[in-house]
Parts: sequence; C-alpha cells; structure tokens
Amino acid sequence: MVMAIPIPFLPKIYKAIGQDPEIAALACQYGWTVFPGMYFHFQATANVSFANSMKQTIVSLWLLAGAGLVHVLVINLFVHNWGWGYDGLCYATALHFVVRFTISFVAINYLDALKNKYPDEVQFFSKETITNLGM
Repeated sequence: MVMAIPIPFLPKIYKAIGQDPEIAALACQYGWTVFPGMYFHFQATANVSFANSMKQTIVSLWLLAGAGLVHVLVINLFVHNWGWGYDGLCYATALHFVVRFTISFVAINYLDALKNKYPDEVQFFSKETITNLGM
C-alpha cells in the first residue's frame, strides 16, 4: 500500500523533476493502468517463494514461461491486431500480472508434487495459514 501513495501525485512529481509533458503523460497513464495489477505480482512473488521453500522450483519456471508467453501474445493482440497502441501495452502488462498470480495459485493448490511430498504440511491457501497465529 505504501507504493500507492505517490500514484495520485504522478503528474506533479514528473513536473517537479522537469520531465517533458508528453513523456510525463505517458508515464502517468502507464502507472495508473499497471498499478492495480501489481497487487497480483506481489501475490505471485509470495506464492513462488512458498513453492521454492517446498523445493518445488518448477512453479517458478511455469510462472515465468507462461506469463511471458501470455504477455507477448496479448501485446500482439491488443497493440497490433486491435490497434490499441500504448493503451494496449498498458493493459497487456497489467493482465500479465494477473496471469502470473493465476499460474502460481493453480500450481500451488493443484500440483500433485506439492501435496504428495508434504501431505501433513499446512497448505499455503488454507484456514490454518490465517488462524491461530500465536497471538
């Protein structure tokens, strides 16, 4: 949430540092469009860290390869096929963060290797992970 503090002030920040107005407008548009997707990026990063700690590094590979492929395909669709230009690039980037999270979530919750290797362990997305935290 701390990262959200400067978002409303981006135009003033770019003006204060002497940025060209046209470039500042594009940078603001990118920030405002992509920022909501960053939540999913942070969640995906936490999921990958969890999977890596369980020695399931394949999740990271799937995440990067799958999201990267989707990003390229969606950019091609939005920018080139639909003619959305810079808007399409911004939306494609935000969408790719959602895809990253989705891949990590599905891999952790439905990957048999994680469940079979550690059947007695608490799963990342379960009631046990948010209750009885010793407080």
